[in-house]
Amino acid sequence: MKSFIYLTLLLFATSIAASSRPLFPKIDNVVILNDKPWEEAIRVIPRLVIKYYAPWCGFCKLLAPEFTKAANSPEMKELDVTFASIDVDFNRDTLKKVGIYGFPVIKYYENGTIDSSYGGGRTSKDMVDYFVKKLNKASTS
Repeated sequence: MKSFIYLTLLLFATSIAASSRPLFPKIDNVVILNDKPWEEAIRVIPRLVIKYYAPWCGFCKLLAPEFTKAANSPEMKELDVTFASIDVDFNRDTLKKVGIYGFPVIKYYENGTIDSSYGGGRTSKDMVDYFVKKLNKASTS
């Protein structure tokens, strides 16, 4: 009887934990994507900046803290822009779908479709300035 109660409690606790897990987990306000929710994120997050990176890439390592700073900037929060990253070494299906051949690559998606590839500077200020200008320009058009 005790084992039945224990098993019941364990299953209940597991189901609560599973249901409380976010669909798009974040680290330092950057959504961490993989092959499964990648397309879902693009579809449901209205303004999404995705960094495609490889963990062994030196340029990717240099970009990481700047990308996180940009994601946490008041300007991006005010414009409701979500930043995400995906490690393409472990998410080959996404790599094939996007067709990336060099790293890092930053793409901006709006309302479910790709809007542009970011080709600007690699500092948080460069990224924030670019998206503020782009999105403010779009809202006044």
